[in-house]
Amino acid sequence: MKHLHINNVEIIKSLGGGSYSRVYECLYNNKRYALKVTSSGKKNEGKEMQKREFEAYSSLKHINILDCYGVLIQDEHCYFLLEFSCDILTNVNEKNLIYKYIKETIQALVYIHSLNLVHRDIKPENIGIVNGVAKLFDFGGTSLSNDQFSFGSPMYTAPEVLNDALCSEKQDIWSIGITLYYKIIGKFPFPAETFEELVDKVNFGYYNHICLEEPLRFAISYMLEYNSYTRMSAYDLLDLSLFKNI
Repeated sequence: MKHLHINNVEIIKSLGGGSYSRVYECLYNNKRYALKVTSSGKKNEGKEMQKREFEAYSSLKHINILDCYGVLIQDEHCYFLLEFSCDILTNVNEKNLIYKYIKETIQALVYIHSLNLVHRDIKPENIGIVNGVAKLFDFGGTSLSNDQFSFGSPMYTAPEVLNDALCSEKQDIWSIGITLYYKIIGKFPFPAETFEELVDKVNFGYYNHICLEEPLRFAISYMLEYNSYTRMSAYDLLDLSLFKNI
């Protein structure tokens, strides 16, 4: 990963952002990229996210992970020059494409989990589409699988995380299961207005599976297995008929 010369960056437009970052479409040496700008502020949480994302992009290299071409750390800010994603999974509605992109995201998880890392924030907004290929990004929450801290979007969060129990790479499997269910059905399996209601529904364990056709129902049941120890691994998910023939 090369040093980024910020003076060579030409901002085109803002693409969105969150509490600690914003993403821009930009030109760098006359080529189109995405520029992610993170700000640590004075909070330790922001500094930790910057550190985790820097370490992830410095070490991860996979066809289904967004490439990082340069980085600059300057005062409280960290600038990541990323491969430009023309779309995200949020905007994909064609069923076969959804299955394809979910499978490619699972392939990224197989790689990440083999390095004893957990992404911790799998959701449609963090799955980019580049030339018809799904690419996972946003590694601010990525850490070793035995690190115990709460991170991610509650609706996609595994029960063991919601209940402050021991966590592992299996939390990513729950999140990709929620993502798949939501993209196909258009609703969350555990809809809730409050965090407390969400925890109660997830712990109760019931979701509407009647609306799911086979082999989707079979795959979702393995992804949304309440017990993380018996929840299927990313590697084994790729052997399911839903993904094997894509």
